[in-house]
Amino acid sequence: MKKKKLLAIALLVLATLIWGSTFTLVKYTLRYISEFQLLFLRFGFASIIGIVVLLKNKAVLKNRRTLLLLSLLGISLFIAYAFQTAGLKFTTPSKSAFITGLYIVFTPILSTIYLRESPRNFEIVALVLSFIGLL
Repeated sequence: MKKKKLLAIALLVLATLIWGSTFTLVKYTLRYISEFQLLFLRFGFASIIGIVVLLKNKAVLKNRRTLLLLSLLGISLFIAYAFQTAGLKFTTPSKSAFITGLYIVFTPILSTIYLRESPRNFEIVALVLSFIGLL
């Protein structure tokens, strides 16, 4: 069990390093191709993989509502990445990563405003620590 936990932590650290490095990699790549060419490549490959996964899961294909929601989520993600990638042309990767990381702070705040969910004490502490961690 200890090996599994250590492996899980190592994989989380690796995922964080990969995710964190994408801001610099995208900024570098934008020197050579446009933001929409980059987005086409990223989402093109992701779409191919997604379609393969969907084809293997016949239950999802039969449910039109689920397919519609998945499509809307994909389009929303594409739009978010389009804004983020376009923004990288005008700022540094670290500023872009900071702004992107603010979703961690905004999610509980928006949840309080729109869903009328009162944050618990530990959530407020986590919110403050998350913001400090972003700095």
